[in-house]
Amino acid sequence: MDLLVILSAIFILSVSATAQSGSLSRSKTRSDSTYLEKATARRYTDPQEAIRLLNRSLQESLGTQDYRQSARAYVLLGQIYEDIGQASLALNRYQQAMPLWNMLANPPEQAANRNRLGRLQLATGQYDAARTSFQQCLDLPAGEAIHLQCREGLADVKRAAGAFEESEALYNTVNQELVVRQDSIGMARVSAKRSRNFLDNAGDLTNARASYNTSIQQLPEQVPDYEDYQYIEEAKTALDEAVEDKAEQKKLAQSTLSEQQKRSLPPEVKLREQLQLANLELEEGDLEAAAEVLEASDELMTPAVDPSRAAEVHKFRSEVKLKQGDYQSAVAAYQEYVEANERNLALQQKALKQQIAIVQEQGEVDLFMKDFLLRQTEQNLLRNQLQAQRWIIGLLVLLLLAVGIGFGMVRKQEKERRKAYQLLGLKSLRTQMNPHFIFNALNSINNYIAQQDERAANKYLSDFSRLMRMVLEYSQKDFIPFEEELRLLKLYLKLEHARFGEQFEYEIEEAPGLNTSEVEIPPMLLQPFVENAIWHGLRYKSGKGHLRLSIRPGAGQRLRIEIADNGIGRARSRSVKTKRQAQYQSTGLSNTQQRMALLNTLYDKQYELSITDLQPGEEDPGTLVTLSLPL
Repeated sequence: MDLLVILSAIFILSVSATAQSGSLSRSKTRSDSTYLEKATARRYTDPQEAIRLLNRSLQESLGTQDYRQSARAYVLLGQIYEDIGQASLALNRYQQAMPLWNMLANPPEQAANRNRLGRLQLATGQYDAARTSFQQCLDLPAGEAIHLQCREGLADVKRAAGAFEESEALYNTVNQELVVRQDSIGMARVSAKRSRNFLDNAGDLTNARASYNTSIQQLPEQVPDYEDYQYIEEAKTALDEAVEDKAEQKKLAQSTLSEQQKRSLPPEVKLREQLQLANLELEEGDLEAAAEVLEASDELMTPAVDPSRAAEVHKFRSEVKLKQGDYQSAVAAYQEYVEANERNLALQQKALKQQIAIVQEQGEVDLFMKDFLLRQTEQNLLRNQLQAQRWIIGLLVLLLLAVGIGFGMVRKQEKERRKAYQLLGLKSLRTQMNPHFIFNALNSINNYIAQQDERAANKYLSDFSRLMRMVLEYSQKDFIPFEEELRLLKLYLKLEHARFGEQFEYEIEEAPGLNTSEVEIPPMLLQPFVENAIWHGLRYKSGKGHLRLSIRPGAGQRLRIEIADNGIGRARSRSVKTKRQAQYQSTGLSNTQQRMALLNTLYDKQYELSITDLQPGEEDPGTLVTLSLPL
C-alpha cells in the first residue's frame, strides 16, 4: 500500500473521530456530481480527461467530506486503470475506496469492492490477500449476485494455489447457481475454468476436453464482447499445449470453428481458430486446404479488426502463396502484413503514449493529493487536539466545581457545626436565666412566710406557680409570640409589685393600632431588664419609684421597646450592691447581651440594644433601656 493510500486512511480516520453519527452521508454538491457524470461518459473515449475530472471530484468530495462521492470516484479511477492495463494503480484506488465504503456501512458496495480487490490481487499473484478479500465479500449481506462472483473468485484462488478438489467443488456450486439464473455466458466461463482445472490437476485431458466442449456449446448466439470469450480462448490454448497429437489438435480446431460459425462472435476470435486450422493444414503439407481456410477468413477482414490479428493473417497468407509459387500474391499479402503491422505498432505506440501520459499525470495528481490529504489530516488532527483541549478544560472546570462544591459543603458543615454550638450556647444562656429569677421569687415567698402573712403568701405562690409554668414552657422554645412575652412580663411585674409594695409603681404603654401578632421574640428577653430596673434602680431609691414599659413602632419597620425607671442609676447601683448582687448583675446582663449577639448571628435578627441614663446629672438619673426589634 503506497503513501497516498496510507494518507487517505489517516485522513478518513481523523475525520471520522470528529464527525457526528449523521455526518457520514453529506449532501452531494452539484459540481462534484457533474464531474463524476462527465468522467463516466469519457471513461472509454478519453480516459486521460476522465482521470482529470475524477481528481477534481476527489478534491471537492474529500474537502466537503462527501464520502460516497469520494468512494465512487476511487472505484471509477480503478476501473479506468484496469481498462489500460495498470493493475497496480487500479488496486491502489480500490484500496483507497474500501475504508470509505466501510464507513458508509453499505454492504453491497463493500462486497463489490472486495470482489474488485480480490480479482486484481489474484491477477498479480497475491493469493492470500485475494482469498481474504473474496471471503470477506461472502461474509457481507450483499445479495446472491455479488456472492456468486466472489464464490467464483474464491474457486479461482483455490485453482491458482493448487487446491484442485476444493476448486472443482466451488465451480460446481457456482455452475448450479448459474444454471438456475440461466446465465449462459457465466456457465460457459465456469466450464472453461473447469477445463483448465482438470488440465492442471494431473493433466486430465478427457475431462478437460469435455469441459471445454461444454463451455463453447453453452455460449449464446450473440457474444459481442471479447472479454466474455477470453476464458474459452485461454482454455483452448491450454488444450492445444497439452495435446501433442496433431490430428487431435485439428479435430479440436474444426469442432471449435463449427461451434463459432453458429454464433455471432468478435471477428478476432474466429480469425484465431482459422489461422490455427490453416497452420495445421500447412504442417500436414495440404496447401490447398490451408489456402481454402484462409479464403474463408477474407469476409472477417474488416477495417475494425484488430491490426495485430490482421497482420498474422496477412503474414500467413504470404507464406502460403509463396509455397504455392504465387510470388505476386505473396508479395501483395506481405505488403498488407507490413501495413497492418505498422497500424498495429502505431496503435501500440499511441496506447503506450496515452498510458505514459496518464501515469505521469496521475503522478502529479498523486503529489497534489498527498499535499491535500496532509493538509486535511493536519487540520483534522488540530481540530481533534482543540476538541481534546476543550474536553480537558471542561474536565478541569468540572474538577474545580467539584472542589468548590466540596469546599462549600465543608464550609456549610462547619457553619452548621458552629450554629449547633451557638444554639447550644444560646440554650445554655437561656436556661441560666431561670435560676436567677426563681431564686429571687423564692426569696419573696420566704419573706411573706417570715411575716406570717399566709394569705399573701398563698396568693403570691399561686401567681408564682403560673409564672413558673409559663417560664418552663417557654424555655423549651427559641421564639414565642410577642403577646406571650408581654403576658409573662405583666405577671412578673404583678409579683414584684406585690413584693415591694409601695416602693414603686409601673405602667405599660402600648401604641394604639400596633400589630404585633406576627412578631416573635426570644422568651425571657425583656424580663432581665425589668428585673434589673426594680432590683438595682428602684429598690434603693429614697422616694417612690416609677417604672415605664413603652411599646411603639420604630423607624424602618421595627418595634421599639423602652424600659425606663427613675431609680438611683447605674453608677450608684454599683456602689451600694453587695458582692453577691454584683456577681448576679454581671452574670444576668452579660448573659442577655450574649443571647442577643447569638440571635443576631444565627437568625440575622438585627436586634439592637442601648442602655443610657434617663436624666443625666440628676441625683437619681434613672436608666433607659431601648430595644429595637424587626417587625
